[in-house]
Amino acid sequence: MTHDAQRGRASWKELPPRAMSDQSGTVSPMQSEQAKRLSLPPWPKMSDTFVDYAKPIIDRLPPRCGLGELRKALLIASGVWNAVVAERGDIDRAVELVTRTLAEEAKQPVPPGLLSAIETLAVRKLARFDDDDRIVTGVEVQPVGDRFRVLAASETPPPAVRMALRLRRLKYLVDDGPS
Repeated sequence: MTHDAQRGRASWKELPPRAMSDQSGTVSPMQSEQAKRLSLPPWPKMSDTFVDYAKPIIDRLPPRCGLGELRKALLIASGVWNAVVAERGDIDRAVELVTRTLAEEAKQPVPPGLLSAIETLAVRKLARFDDDDRIVTGVEVQPVGDRFRVLAASETPPPAVRMALRLRRLKYLVDDGPS
């Protein structure tokens, strides 16, 4: 065999590696690695995140509260979460949206203690979960012995929308944020 013939029979180990997402080999492995770094990581379970987030309102409930009271508190917490996401982190607008909605439903002003809890949750969402742009779509409370189990469902925007929301939020913080 000539030297040229040996080069033509390269083993699979000698072939340049292909990106897993590009089996045709049109994207170099470096571009594939860059894409992996730019992709957004998966979220932890929404139920775990939501219980952590809602802890301040859960802690304000009486020790022997019923299932209905806990469910109502968690539904308010989910409304605050969603309002903060919808208002791109603008706490004042999110709190106003939730309090207006609750006042319209109850046909009376929101009590000061509840307003304080709503404000606390809005600040907590922004401070601890700002990058989490999932929308809470359901909250279920199940009794387990003398305790409760909270299940939260959510919808995650598609990756392109998530990235656009993050960029918009960053632009808002740079352009319109507090001076």
